[in-house]
Amino acid sequence: MAQTKQGLKGSEALQILELRASRDLKLTRQLVEEASMADIASYFKGAGLGELSTTANSELVSAAIAGGQWGWNALVSRLASTNVHEADYENVAYEILVIVSSLAKILNYARFRSTAIQSYVNQCGDRSLKLQSMNLSKTELNKYENQLIRVQNNKIINADSLQIWVSLVDQFCGDLSEKQEDNVALGVTTGSTRQTRGVSTRSISSYSKHWKSYAPEILSPEIGLIWKGDKSDSIATKIEHLFSYQPRSWVRLQKDLRETASTIRSYRSAKATGKSIKPAGKQVTAQHDIGGRLLSITYNLPGVDEDLIQPALNAIRAQLMRNSKKTKVAFTMKTDGNSLTIEMENAGKEDLETLKVLLNSHKQ
Repeated sequence: MAQTKQGLKGSEALQILELRASRDLKLTRQLVEEASMADIASYFKGAGLGELSTTANSELVSAAIAGGQWGWNALVSRLASTNVHEADYENVAYEILVIVSSLAKILNYARFRSTAIQSYVNQCGDRSLKLQSMNLSKTELNKYENQLIRVQNNKIINADSLQIWVSLVDQFCGDLSEKQEDNVALGVTTGSTRQTRGVSTRSISSYSKHWKSYAPEILSPEIGLIWKGDKSDSIATKIEHLFSYQPRSWVRLQKDLRETASTIRSYRSAKATGKSIKPAGKQVTAQHDIGGRLLSITYNLPGVDEDLIQPALNAIRAQLMRNSKKTKVAFTMKTDGNSLTIEMENAGKEDLETLKVLLNSHKQ
């Protein structure tokens, strides 16, 4: 049995949380993908569609987890490499989306919870230079730097000191985000905004909830305590059944399809409806300065297609997971006459939240 530490400095606690959040998300993704592949294989077998190769199954899972209009389009396209008849592509794509939706929901929860923790941790890093770039008054700068020193140096030795530290971090991130949001509101979104973004005020309440739950869950065992929080909030609880996951039978899949189908949004096909793809609007490029690094977002007017936002974030996150030292991240995707291109210099995982906020700010 591993020996617990006598106490933790705030800076050590932040490192532990960053590592665990990344590890939890990676494990959840692996388990969800494996379970989804098992269910899709069961679906193909039950429907008499033959056996899928591992590669084909993996590609279907990737599209199904992305979801939305883009995921459906990708599934329709990727089914061409299977035994599914062309006339059935759209219906099969729809049913695969429904089948995977409950598993994708688990991954989306873990992704949001982990993103919340990593965003808070990144806010609390060595930010003295970044704070100075926020056009703060001397009084404000001293206030934030003193808060940051307390966050990094406070000792966590028992339940009370843990709760105090968790609240300190939450207060610091909340204060800093409000100030950053005020600064950004003064900029022009289609031009260069020289702001260092943190957690948006639209996300801060949700992030705060996850922070106050996850930090005690992970840090309590580190100082010899038993976490007594709500286990239903824990990623570990949500993925517990996936470790020994048994694929759903054809009968169970059909039952789930009947029960879930009415809650899944419908998807459009230009070919099926006889409508031509709408002409692309004029392309515009918004450039943002993120701490001295250029971020370019190119899209068609009247705005970024909402269906492209999450797949874009997923694709960039995957690039960063494969190679965290990429000098430039690039992404391009098109659907229904709309396109989205993202290019960013020296991108890191901590930039994903900033990118999400900016993409939504350009949403049509």
